[in-house]
Amino acid sequence: MKGIVKAIGYIQLIFGCIGGIVCLGTLFTNGQLGGTALLALVLFPICIIISCIPWFALGQLFDRVEELELQITHQASHSTKSYTHKKISQQVNQADTQVVDYEEDSEQIEEIQNRQYEKCTDIAQMQIPDGVTHIGEFAFKDCWNMTSITIPNSVTHIAASAFLNCSKLGKIVLPNGLCAINRSTFDHCASLKTIVIPNTITIIGYNAFNMCNSITDIYYTGTEEEWEDIAIDKGNSALTSATIHFNHQA
Repeated sequence: MKGIVKAIGYIQLIFGCIGGIVCLGTLFTNGQLGGTALLALVLFPICIIISCIPWFALGQLFDRVEELELQITHQASHSTKSYTHKKISQQVNQADTQVVDYEEDSEQIEEIQNRQYEKCTDIAQMQIPDGVTHIGEFAFKDCWNMTSITIPNSVTHIAASAFLNCSKLGKIVLPNGLCAINRSTFDHCASLKTIVIPNTITIIGYNAFNMCNSITDIYYTGTEEEWEDIAIDKGNSALTSATIHFNHQA
């Protein structure tokens, strides 16, 4: 379609030039700057401008249509499987709203996207609905005022740095079925005191609990032998100084 518009534009431009040439021809035929000659000088640029305006306008129109089509395609690709950032922002930016949960269409949510709640400093509490399976990278980064979050057992993967610098988060209960606590997941969660860790965890990644110096108690659902089998990477010294309670009933 844009090709047709361009073709029409070229035709209009050609006719505009022809009209301008005719006007200039009138000027040179008369040989003097009389009324007809002056009219020719005026009509020449007008012919060119008039021929270009529809071409330019239609080109802009089709560029806008193409842009809207791309936006619609992008939105459709996300469908209703995740909570849109726009809707989240509308909720957390309300002056009296400190608790964020999912009430509308919550059964359709499958993931918290990368950086979806990053720097949403109005959030004090978070309730993630059952059915979510994935929490993306930096999903809650710099949610400085969030004191608690409920993660359902449907979550099987929490990406790196998901809760980085949630400095007021005091307790975390990790879901049963989670296999790894990835790199920097709770890095700089300075107020974190209590953690419940399921015995499905096999890896605790680099700096997963870096600068979490307030941790006092770890409640582990497995045995001491199972805890010792967990591969704990560097940057997790806060875990070694805490009291570990084994065989915890979650």
